[in-house]
Amino acid sequence: MKRTKFKNSFILNLFFCVLSSLLLYFSFPPFKFWYFSFFSFIPIFINCKNKSFSNFFYGLFSGLIFYSLSLYWLKTVAGLIYLLLGFYLSIYWAIFLYLIFSFDIKKIIFIGSCVWAFLEVIISNFLTGFPWLLLGLSQYSNPYILKIAKFIGIYGVSFLII
Repeated sequence: MKRTKFKNSFILNLFFCVLSSLLLYFSFPPFKFWYFSFFSFIPIFINCKNKSFSNFFYGLFSGLIFYSLSLYWLKTVAGLIYLLLGFYLSIYWAIFLYLIFSFDIKKIIFIGSCVWAFLEVIISNFLTGFPWLLLGLSQYSNPYILKIAKFIGIYGVSFLII
């Protein structure tokens, strides 16, 4: 069977970035699709190649889409300046994707979870911190995860999701 090659794979890669961002966006309140967060990173992982700088761009783009949607309510207070906050936060997504695909493919699951949890700790504490929209918070209505969250904390829940 012949594998279909898309004429413009750049557009397809951007579509996967947007899809990943939308899935994660709908897993947070006020939506009750907490299970989307478990699958939200799969489309963006399909894009990534080993040791490629394009992973940084895909992470930046996906993070910007996610934070622009999630923080849209700040537009009434700060105008379009809220996009700068979204851009700053999306840099962490870019670092995450670039780093995890720099490692050996066999270690990527554990290292990826550790890197994500570490970056969330940095986001929450660096420059006065921004503890909103951490991945573990998407499980606010998941009764099973909430039972173990009191033992492993929000960063542990994020670790499990990644």
